[in-house]
Amino acid sequence: MNKAFLLLLALFLISPAFGANEIINANVGKIFEITITSNATTGYMWKLVSDPSPEAKVADVKYVASKPGKIGSGGIEVWKFKALKKGRKDLVFNYVRPWEKNQPPARIKAFTINVK
Repeated sequence: MNKAFLLLLALFLISPAFGANEIINANVGKIFEITITSNATTGYMWKLVSDPSPEAKVADVKYVASKPGKIGSGGIEVWKFKALKKGRKDLVFNYVRPWEKNQPPARIKAFTINVK
């Protein structure tokens, strides 16, 4: 299957009509965060698969282990965005292993940002 079809399918399955998107309100010029449970020790990471522009741009991404130094310990990924322009945008993230090409994501997470 091609990437466009998979992305459209993911957007359909997690669209607001199904109540799956978390809503985040942000103000123009301000930084806002999206925090997602993750476990880097498994090789998985969150990949932003939708373009946040023109409403926002990625400012920083970092992984924070819940128990640093403990093998197999999970954590969170903290995505920081800068709100740039008033509007509404759906942000879709896929939980993937970057080296596993053409594999479906293990999980999909979506957020709707409202920039005011």
